[in-house]
Parts: sequence; structure tokens; C-alpha cells
Amino acid sequence: MEGENKNTQPVQETPQATPETQTPPNTEPSIPQDEKVLSILAYASIGFLLPLILKPGNKTCQFHAKQGAAMFIVSFFTLILLAAIPMLGSLLFLGFVALTAIAMFQAFSGKEWKIPVIGDMAMKIDLNALAMTSTIKKEKTDESQQETK
Repeated sequence: MEGENKNTQPVQETPQATPETQTPPNTEPSIPQDEKVLSILAYASIGFLLPLILKPGNKTCQFHAKQGAAMFIVSFFTLILLAAIPMLGSLLFLGFVALTAIAMFQAFSGKEWKIPVIGDMAMKIDLNALAMTSTIKKEKTDESQQETK
């Protein structure tokens, strides 16, 4: 048995994953599907009104509704430039479509992505004041109808 190799090393065991060494699961809060859909629709032209009507107290929907409203306003200026200066308007329109697609994807992903420049303007929009105005008018109408009875 002189040809036997005596330099064999013991087999090392691989360490088992323990709860301390495992990576934690995704800790981002899950956004319900209906909120994702409303957030996506907020960027579709006049669709920014849907989250305002259907989810007035939801922070995520309001964030995307504000940006959608700002994008809606910017789209008018883009279309005016498209009519006045076709070459510049076309470039701006392509950029606008790309921004809209990115914003919709981010909304689908559940992220609150602030659109450069437009996002800053959008955060200054007070949607609660718009909603309160219509609520106050409705309450006054209800009160006046009760007084006439």
C-alpha cells in the first residue's frame, strides 16, 4: 500500500444559512393594485382627475395626480409650440412622450419618482384647496335647500 496518497484533506462543510445571515425580504410597502392603476392613469392627459375623485385622501395617488396635472398643463404649451415651431415642437413632444412613459412605469413600480423640473412645480399645486372648494359649495347648497324647506 505504498502508492496510497496520504495527503487527503477532510471535506469542508458549507455553512448553512441562518436567519441572521439571510438577506431580508423586500421591505418596501406593497401598493394595492387599484392605487397603481389610478397612479398610472394620472399621467394620461385628463386622467389626473381620476385619483382626485376616487382616492382623495391617498398620498400616493395625490402625488401622481399633482404630477399628472402639471404634465397636462405642459402638454398644452408643447402643442402650441408644435403648431408654431414644428421642428422644436416635435422634439419637445417626443421628450414629453418619453417623460410620460417613464412616469407611468415608475407609478406602476410603486415609486414616487419626481419628474425633473415639472415635479417641483407640481408639488406646489394644492389639490386639497380644489377639493375643499367643491365640498364647501356643495355644503352651502345643501344648507340653503334645508333652509327653504
